[in-house]
Amino acid sequence: MLLRWVELFHLIRNQGNTLLPIIRACRRESKINKFEHQSYLDSLLGLSFPKELGDRKLSEEEIVSLCSEFLTCKCRHHGHRTIVNHGEFSETPICPSQIA
Repeated sequence: MLLRWVELFHLIRNQGNTLLPIIRACRRESKINKFEHQSYLDSLLGLSFPKELGDRKLSEEEIVSLCSEFLTCKCRHHGHRTIVNHGEFSETPICPSQIA
């Protein structure tokens, strides 16, 4: 059980190591240039909590979490769309023990 927690901790740390440089670069770039179209990340950088919740911007950790959720959702959506568009996938066995 402890190994699973350690693995989860490493996954979360890797997400941060991957996304934080991108977040910081977008933050620096958004102060310099104003683009016509905003990315999802740009919109997160502009968000802030209401006064009742502290009137503050999102932290880097919160932005990493939201970006990770967004990317995971896109992957799941693409996977489900592939299964729906290609019916032969639904006819193949899912469990390795069913493969014989």
